[in-house]
Amino acid sequence: MDSCSFNLASRASDNSPDLINHIPITLTDFQKAFIAHPDVDLIAIPVGKLLEDLIQGHRPAYTISIDPSFIPTDEELKQLMPVEQVLTVGYPGMLWDEVHNLPVFHRGYTATAPYIDFKGKKEFLIDIATWPGASGSPVLLYNDNGWTDRHGNAMLGGLRTKLLGVIYGVGLQNIDGNILIQNAPTQSSSQDKCSCQQI
Repeated sequence: MDSCSFNLASRASDNSPDLINHIPITLTDFQKAFIAHPDVDLIAIPVGKLLEDLIQGHRPAYTISIDPSFIPTDEELKQLMPVEQVLTVGYPGMLWDEVHNLPVFHRGYTATAPYIDFKGKKEFLIDIATWPGASGSPVLLYNDNGWTDRHGNAMLGGLRTKLLGVIYGVGLQNIDGNILIQNAPTQSSSQDKCSCQQI
């Protein structure tokens, strides 16, 4: 792939997202524009300079950042239950709102404890609806009406959001009946067991 194109939402004068006017972006020489994960099918695209150039050109994009406070500490991980509510957000290739440039959200649960390395790898499983092209979607611990920690302490009301990982693969059953973790497909039918790279 020599180039990559996508749209960013414009930032309106009141700092809200402009859902009609989008900023088309094309990254040329794409192979040099990203950083590849060494083990799984994930890439990161540094966009700091791109966003700064848009501001300097008086075309600021609307963005929401995840800062380090969203990454759970070891102590916060120790308070989690094996089964927790999670939320994913992304732009799968076959289902998203391209008219308004809005993502698709899904809610589900952890299928293995996010604080234990699944099969000795820095991974965990979630049970959630997903679509082809969901790789790279963040997996967020998400409680919007309270939660209970591992010691039975109840937190009533309030919001808890933490970045637990990133989707990279799905569980597929082979002809022998064994379930294998494979890179998330870019097309074909949806799956509902996802493998996540831990943060």
